[in-house]
Amino acid sequence: MITLTAEKARELFRIDPSTGAIHWAVAHGRWENTPAGAIAGCLRKGYRYINVNGQNCFGHQIAWLIEHGEWPPTTLDHINGNRDDNRPGNLRMATAAENNQNQHGLPSHNTSGERGVSWDADRKKWTAHISVGGRAKNLGRFDSKELAATAYRDAKRAHHPRSQEACQ
Repeated sequence: MITLTAEKARELFRIDPSTGAIHWAVAHGRWENTPAGAIAGCLRKGYRYINVNGQNCFGHQIAWLIEHGEWPPTTLDHINGNRDDNRPGNLRMATAAENNQNQHGLPSHNTSGERGVSWDADRKKWTAHISVGGRAKNLGRFDSKELAATAYRDAKRAHHPRSQEACQ
């Protein structure tokens, strides 16, 4: 159980409004060897981790606590996909499924260069597919990669309207 309060978080930290970086507002550490103004915590897999009184906290949770006065009740999503951009306007409550839909970039196994599009070698067609409610949904086969990508983007807008990609 994390015991950091909003009041204490506001005393300890400052959030850079242009970058979302979280800085110590006061000298910190065992012998106060971390000066005020230093960036708090460290990055792990892109997320900011900050140790407060022996408790590890996510930077985005601390930013939410400072802005809203309470710990986030659910998963938080970084709207722009940058896990270290903890500006309050870049954070929103989301379900795990919504958070997973806000992916940026392509998976490493993607060979088409388009999200949700793959080549069906047996039928010599491009295939579009999307995940909806944890289930794979086939969007059809197409003569061109561009048509398959359009089908994916249309389905993305329809099925995942909160996703950042749906807005593009």
